Amino acid sequence: AETVRAPLPRDSVPAIAPLTPLPGLSATPPLSDAGSPSTTPTSSSTATTAPSPTTTGTDQAAAIQYDDPDMAALPAPEDNAMPLPVVAPTPMTHSLDPAQAAFEAARIAEQIVGGSFDTASGAAIVAAAAAGAAIEAARIRAFSGESSVETSPMPAEGTSNDPVVTVRMQRERVLRALAGEVAANATTQANAEHQQQLAANAAVGGTEARTRAPSQPGYPHGPTTPGDTGEEGYEEGLDPVQIAAAAIQRLRARASTDFAELRGHYQRHDLAVLVLAFVIIVVAGRVHRSLVTPPNVKFAVRGLQFAHTQSWLAPEDLPTPPPRIIRDPGGQPPKRGEAYHVAFTSSIDPNARIEVLIDKKPAWSNIVTGLELDRRTRYGELYTLDDSSIRSIVDQDWLRTAYRYAHAVEKGDEPRVDRAIEYATIDREQLYVVTLFGSAAQLARMEEVIAPTLRVPTRSGLPLVPQTRSFGQRTYPNQVARAFDSTVMVVVADLVDGRLRARGGGSGVIVGADGSILTNYHVIHDKDGRLHDVFVIGRFSTLDRAPQLQCAGRPSRSKLQRELDLALIKCDLDLDGRTWQPATGGIWATLPEVKTADVKMGQRVWVLGYPDAGGGGLTLSEGAVEGWTGQDGTSGNDFLKTDASITHGNSGGPVIDDSGRLVGIAAASRTRVSASGNVVEMSQIGLVRPLPTASDLLAIAAAGWRPREGHTDVELQPSAVEAPAEGVRIATRILDAANEAPIRDALVMVLRPGVNSGSIDVNRLDDQVLSWGRSNTGGEVQLKQPVPVPGTYTVMVVAHGYEPLIGEGALKLDAKTPPAFDPWGQIKLLAR
Repeated sequence: AETVRAPLPRDSVPAIAPLTPLPGLSATPPLSDAGSPSTTPTSSSTATTAPSPTTTGTDQAAAIQYDDPDMAALPAPEDNAMPLPVVAPTPMTHSLDPAQAAFEAARIAEQIVGGSFDTASGAAIVAAAAAGAAIEAARIRAFSGESSVETSPMPAEGTSNDPVVTVRMQRERVLRALAGEVAANATTQANAEHQQQLAANAAVGGTEARTRAPSQPGYPHGPTTPGDTGEEGYEEGLDPVQIAAAAIQRLRARASTDFAELRGHYQRHDLAVLVLAFVIIVVAGRVHRSLVTPPNVKFAVRGLQFAHTQSWLAPEDLPTPPPRIIRDPGGQPPKRGEAYHVAFTSSIDPNARIEVLIDKKPAWSNIVTGLELDRRTRYGELYTLDDSSIRSIVDQDWLRTAYRYAHAVEKGDEPRVDRAIEYATIDREQLYVVTLFGSAAQLARMEEVIAPTLRVPTRSGLPLVPQTRSFGQRTYPNQVARAFDSTVMVVVADLVDGRLRARGGGSGVIVGADGSILTNYHVIHDKDGRLHDVFVIGRFSTLDRAPQLQCAGRPSRSKLQRELDLALIKCDLDLDGRTWQPATGGIWATLPEVKTADVKMGQRVWVLGYPDAGGGGLTLSEGAVEGWTGQDGTSGNDFLKTDASITHGNSGGPVIDDSGRLVGIAAASRTRVSASGNVVEMSQIGLVRPLPTASDLLAIAAAGWRPREGHTDVELQPSAVEAPAEGVRIATRILDAANEAPIRDALVMVLRPGVNSGSIDVNRLDDQVLSWGRSNTGGEVQLKQPVPVPGTYTVMVVAHGYEPLIGEGALKLDAKTPPAFDPWGQIKLLAR
């Protein structure tokens, strides 16, 4: 395009390819000075003298002379050769029009470039071709004496309603306009050139000066003056590139305008067609949907209402599935009770179904965790939670839970993983649960119809998620955040008519890397003092979200201190009821312990725990130490008083300082043991059990233990140890590491060979202890059984209020060991 706008210098103008002969020009010989046809040969290899028609063959042979030596060496033609035909010159056609010639050349060039003359390169080629043809035609007219003939107007094109014809006519109109512009310029310049040539010839004199004949296909360019070539004269005369450059600008402007109008015309038509097509598609879609979508019907039972399509079969009663964690000792199937539990199966796909459960209001107000326990009870380890959120439908909060589960459709079938979406809510009397089962696409269609139509008779007034302070803002020290993973939820449940029902819950804190958890005793028993059938542990997941249930255990296998309202529990079952080891549950993070002497009045503390009402994630409340109090509210050091919020659900949770150290255990109520041995709740007030109070349970957690049925005692002492016949008598002294004061009632035990720190089980001391003894008031201890020689043994020392001490390989005896001696001199323990 830039080349067209600024024509190149004459010495760099590219040569223009010869054009296709126009009609009426292919047989026209070159013109002489006078305008008559010339007889000059077209090649140097042809004869210089043309024979006349009356010359014989021999005379012709003698008369022919060749400039080419090779041609001259050839033998003369035979006498009987056929005479060459003489072609009479075709008279000059005076009707040749530069505009018509330019149009034909432009049309042919436009076809060659593929109809893309609206581009810069295409326009240049088309315009150059038109200019060349117009120049040739104009010269012919000028040198033939027809320069006064005006360029005939181009014929106007007609009109058509056919889009294809219309486009073709528009392109021809542009080409005709170009041809007219080029022809006018070429005619003017050709006439001027002819006049200049005539003047030059007159100045030279005579007829020896030859005017330059227009170039025609098959004819050479005649020299304008002696020594000039046709090509040089052509360059000095009319320049088709300059003519084309001027015409291109008009061509581009006109083509852009015309085609813009044409495009706008068709765009208006296309828009109308698109709008009409869109309307047709929408109408057809609605008609198709009304034909293939069955109408909705209304479900209304016990106050629950929702709409569903008619493609579902009649509801069928569902039996209550037996719990996986624990089963009825008598093997009886769960009783139906008063619950309404039915399932709708799709008539199109049997894998799609709707389950409806309407039951009385649960005893435990933590609805979120209670429903999670029901799903875990049904699917066990074959269940995983995908999403849980709250949706408000007509001012009623519904808990929406999306999950996946694995199951076998029929016995012996290959297990498959399916999806489900559960909607649940509660009012003052009943629990409503609607669960949708199917593929992702089926669930989307079912949820679109059912969810917006869910209705219950009354609003609950009970939040499904507690209104807790957001943890989005960092309002607590970083060390406090480390305690999140050490805080657990403790859910307790009982078997009722063969069905596992959640009864309550609280919190706990991990105090042992083996999964030992310290909590309140009142968390794992009911109001009558009866231990619950099972507890389930929920681990921290994310802030403000319900914990993930991970494992289970039995309170009857835990270490209990009723008088102190403390309990040490540990999981030994997975959610399918199989034996479970805490090591498979990942890391059980513990917290560093604070010294009693470090607790000061006014010190800031933090209470962590899980809410009892509604459900949800971990809560955190801030307070300060306000002093000490006794068991019955009198003076004493049994409890720490604080102004931090401690409510139901926080019981058993950790109380920590700003450094993340464990200060004590939160207790939402004060309890006491009655004369009959039952634990009675005295008052509901937030207190903190100091950590030294739980030193015996902490010692068990540090030593190691495995839950065993009936082994709930905290006191550590072997009862039936077989004494070896011979051995060394061991004696030593137990002192306080801080002041070297003697420690009374410290238990010193020498473990059997092969028992190390990782395999100690305080519930099996009779099997693991080889010799033991307790210290007196002076801290002196004499082991009751001799220790066999030789041997290397692990020694364990525990005392109330002190950290346990385990020395692996601490006692080594050989043949040189005296019969009685003190291997260590003294043993020092660290106070809690």
